[in-house]
Amino acid sequence: MEAWDLVNPEWLRYFQVVAETRSLAAASKQLHVTPQALSHALQGLEDHYRQTLLDRGHRVRGLTPAGEALLQEIPRILDSLESAERRLAEIRSGEPEGEVSLGSVSYINHYYLPDKLAGLVQRYPKIVPRLQALRAPEAERAVAMGEIDIAILTSPPTRSGLRWHEGPRNPYLIVGRPGPERPWDELGYIVPVFHEAERDVSSCASEQALDGPWGGFKRRVVARIDLLETSLSLCEAGIGAAFLPECAVRQRLDKGTLAVVARAPVEYSEELFIAWREASHLPAAVSATLRAIGVR
Repeated sequence: MEAWDLVNPEWLRYFQVVAETRSLAAASKQLHVTPQALSHALQGLEDHYRQTLLDRGHRVRGLTPAGEALLQEIPRILDSLESAERRLAEIRSGEPEGEVSLGSVSYINHYYLPDKLAGLVQRYPKIVPRLQALRAPEAERAVAMGEIDIAILTSPPTRSGLRWHEGPRNPYLIVGRPGPERPWDELGYIVPVFHEAERDVSSCASEQALDGPWGGFKRRVVARIDLLETSLSLCEAGIGAAFLPECAVRQRLDKGTLAVVARAPVEYSEELFIAWREASHLPAAVSATLRAIGVR
């Protein structure tokens, strides 16, 4: 095998699916290729590397040590190939293009990013944002491993090989149906308990919110729900108030369907951190997306 003798990337993708499914039949069905074409690709890989990669007879029993090593490298190999193809396409077209994946907790994807990405796709219509709802530890791991391009976190990243930018602060507000402001402890609160499960948004958004930064103050809970958007609808219906991030309620505050109905005894805000892999050259589409979401 000469240094310039490159492997067929489709064979690598086929091998990855076989390794995941441990079944030639299942992999063939998932890849929409014939069993003969799949077997040819696997044999081609083993001939290329001159090593046995799969322990297989009538079915796949597992991977050899060489197969395990190759499986670990495939994501990086394919990512490099996709990056090269994207850069060449950008040079050919003269503008950034391709998919850019962003990972963060769902409320940031839902309320913080859309306005920022709108200007991006208007300026660069060939960029395709892909938003993934991930817990903060998962998002940091995914960006470090090259599975996503950008992570938006609620604390600075700790993994090596990442660069990050300190984003804006996102204050929390007590909102409800418009009306005169009242003391915070006279209100009943709608609790978006999914925040508690994700462990990524401040404990302020959980049932124990007033036991955290508010110094032990207690509140009366009138409803517990799984989705932040549902808590906003319940607030508009007048069922209660909620202590929520400003970016999630700004549109409704501007429309007048919600209002700040009380002042928290202690102010609280959450800081966002934008992280991406350290690289000598970022794809133009990723660079453009970073600028669009506030990295200068």
